[in-house]
Amino acid sequence: MSFSPAGIIPERLERVLEEGYPVRMGHYLSRAWQLFRAEMGSMLGYSALMLLMLLVILGMYAGTVGLILGSTITNPIFSGLMGLPLSFLTVPVVVGYWFVMQRTAYDQPSSFGNFFDGFQRIIPIGITQILVTLFTYIPLFIGFGLLFSRLKVDMASLNPIEDPIGYQQAMLSIITGWELWLGIIPAAFVACLYLLAQPLVCLDNLSPWEAMETSRKLVSIRILPLVGVLVLTYLLFIVGMIVFLIPSFLLIAVSPALGVVVYILELILIVLAIIPLGMGFVYAIYEDITAPLRTDVFQQDLDEIGAPDTE
Repeated sequence: MSFSPAGIIPERLERVLEEGYPVRMGHYLSRAWQLFRAEMGSMLGYSALMLLMLLVILGMYAGTVGLILGSTITNPIFSGLMGLPLSFLTVPVVVGYWFVMQRTAYDQPSSFGNFFDGFQRIIPIGITQILVTLFTYIPLFIGFGLLFSRLKVDMASLNPIEDPIGYQQAMLSIITGWELWLGIIPAAFVACLYLLAQPLVCLDNLSPWEAMETSRKLVSIRILPLVGVLVLTYLLFIVGMIVFLIPSFLLIAVSPALGVVVYILELILIVLAIIPLGMGFVYAIYEDITAPLRTDVFQQDLDEIGAPDTE
């Protein structure tokens, strides 16, 4: 059974929109680590299980769609849209971390089964993901459409094995095309606007549209700092991964065989840890921003863990 703390008070939304809130990258990072460390064993185990589940689901789905559609799936936009039905199976699995983190945040007992609490709200979670994806795809449609119409690139005809030079030239033209960034940059901002939608659906039982509108209103007043924090955090994660892999790189120079083994083990550990840490980072943002929207008792609990004061 899912745990639900004191809920959001809609009347307080206008106050938050007027007063704003601080964007605290350091707090988000430390809070994500705190939540991950509290349930490190179960989260690493769930990451391994989740990846196996997703690989099986994606493999079966890709194989089925590939047989039906053939080369059409090579179109990145079309293949992305064809993946939307997967949301009803994959997203409830991925958001499972939040249910355990919420229990951890309020000293509530949790079990491994709580990672699967998302399936209790599989319909609204799936609908939210589809709506957010579609909204994000609108600028991508425009950008890719303009790019491919100008370059007249047929994705199905590109073959890196038969024509490596032509493939490299086509890829370079796509990457450096201004139309590509005309789609990617607005899409990134749209994705940021709805960053809180899924947590609000999962943890506050809001309807998909209500959660999306609440997220849009809350994020829009601090959109630039939040986008900056997300980009910087992404770069920090990349740098951290490289630093973590340095010992294996050094070991490869001394003992190639042992170095490769250590490299693979480090890479597996990074993949298993980076997912719950990333989900914890989003949870920390959600927890921090929505604190002023909740009851006084809930706010007192949040004050004790470092969330901003509403007074």
